[in-house]
This record gives sequence, C-alpha cells and structure tokens, in this order.
Amino acid sequence: MVQVFALTFDLGDIIQMLGDSVRVFAAKLYETGVGTSEIRRMLTGRELYAETT
Repeated sequence: MVQVFALTFDLGDIIQMLGDSVRVFAAKLYETGVGTSEIRRMLTGRELYAETT
C-alpha cells in the first residue's frame, strides 16, 4: 500500500494507472500523426541534451 496525500493505493493500482497513462500517450501520438522524423528529432534532442549535462 502506498499513501499519496490522503489517498491510499495498492501497488497493483499504481502499475495499472501507469500502464493506462502510457497507452493513452501512445494513442495520442498516433492520433496526431507523429511520424518517424518527429520521433527521430526527439531522440536526437535527448541525446544532445544528455551530452551537455
């Protein structure tokens, strides 16, 4: 059991919520038509940022 503010969650509930969030995020990316070039730009940006820190 995990308590966040006044709410108590079971670990299984937390994993379920995170899984649902990932699925919703992936669906939104698909709906908006994010293509491979946009994903490639995002990954390149992450790599460049990681090199600067």
